[in-house]
Amino acid sequence: MQNRRRTRWIRVEGKLQQIDSGPFGCVWGTDRQNRIWYRTKITWKLRQGRKWGRIPGALKYASCGQYGAWGVNKYGYIYFRRGVTNVRPQGMQC
Repeated sequence: MQNRRRTRWIRVEGKLQQIDSGPFGCVWGTDRQNRIWYRTKITWKLRQGRKWGRIPGALKYASCGQYGAWGVNKYGYIYFRRGVTNVRPQGMQC
């Protein structure tokens, strides 16, 4: 797939219903079963990373940022997870 500037997209394995990227090394998404995923091994040479890792819990929307990750579950409740870094993209439980 190409855009108008002829910049190519690289297909990455997996299927998600929603995806978000934050600071370098932070990519989170959710699938149709509301499982939460993060991308591992993102580097300057391999910007798409190597594989998906699973985060315990269930969210319909997840977003990662400089200060942590935010999510919304199927009931509309909001959750926060701290400690998201390029070394630990899955963060830590609060």
